Amino acid sequence: MLRTHVGDAAGRQGRLAALGAEQVAALRGPAPEGSADPEPYRADAADQALFAALAADGRATARELAARAGRSESWARERVERLRRQGVLYFEADVDAARVGHHHTTVLWLTTPPAHAEAVARALTTHPPVVFAAATTGSSNLMAAVVTRDTDALHGYLTGPLSELAAVTHVESAPVLRVVKRR
Repeated sequence: MLRTHVGDAAGRQGRLAALGAEQVAALRGPAPEGSADPEPYRADAADQALFAALAADGRATARELAARAGRSESWARERVERLRRQGVLYFEADVDAARVGHHHTTVLWLTTPPAHAEAVARALTTHPPVVFAAATTGSSNLMAAVVTRDTDALHGYLTGPLSELAAVTHVESAPVLRVVKRR
């Protein structure tokens, strides 16, 4: 993989349709604060401890994060909010697609002229069935993971929204029969 293209909450209208406006705003979180500083963010030891605590349990309370990081509860609460405001820290939810009626995962290998690859990848992230897209090397220069309710819905996606991306010149699909490990 050369670059991942994962749509943000604003590009996932189909996934957010079941939520109210307040719920969507809470999921999106605060907009990152702009920074004139060209240097990338560098986590200090306290942030590393906070990140480790969040990696162990992303649902931990500020009190639990503070205990794991060896800091005060107010420090943990403020630090999480500051890192979210800066766009350094964000939260995602993994949903078991099968439990919400989407039983078919398919990997698509797409070919497009290099000049169009970036635009096609961005477009893919706005398609509701696409849960992941990336630029790749090899015989295809893009890949996408698509989750649908059934094979009819997959067919509808392939012959509908995907077929409307004129720059896509070739598509191969491979159904995922079993997931062994995620991240």
